[in-house]
Amino acid sequence: MTEATTTPFDSTPRVALVTGAARRIGRAIALGLARDGWDIAVHYRHSHEEALSLVAEIVALGRRAQAFPCDLAQEDAVRQLLPQAQAALGPVTCVVNNASLFEYDNAGDFSVMALDAHMHANLAAPILLAQALYQATPAGEQAVVINLLDQK
Repeated sequence: MTEATTTPFDSTPRVALVTGAARRIGRAIALGLARDGWDIAVHYRHSHEEALSLVAEIVALGRRAQAFPCDLAQEDAVRQLLPQAQAALGPVTCVVNNASLFEYDNAGDFSVMALDAHMHANLAAPILLAQALYQATPAGEQAVVINLLDQK
C-alpha cells in the first residue's frame, strides 16, 4: 500500500475565481474544480440566474461558492473583482480567465470599436486579474492563472 502524498493546499481551503463561470465552458470548469475540492468565486456579466443556479450546485457538492457580477470591459470593476472574492471566500489561489465576448464579426464588418471592446474583456481583464492575484499572493506562496483563448 502506498502512502498518499500531500500538497501545501491540503490543509488550506482552495479558492478559485472563474470568469464567465455561469454558462458553457466556464460552468464545466467551475463544477470540475468544485468536485476536486475548490471553493468557487463564480463571475458573470449578465447571466445572474445561471450564476445563482451554479452556486447552488457547487454548495450541494459540499463546497462554498458565491456569485460576483462584473463587466470585464470596466477597469475599475475588474480591479475590485478579486478583492471582493477574497473578502467573501478567503485567499484566492487560482484565477481561470475563461470569459470572453461572443459577438460574431467578419472582415466586412470589422471596426476598431468592436476590436477595442473585445480587447478590454478578452485581454486587458485577464492581465488585470493576474496582476491582482500576484499582488494578493503572500511572498513565498504560490498561485496559478489559467488563460483560455478564443478567436480574439
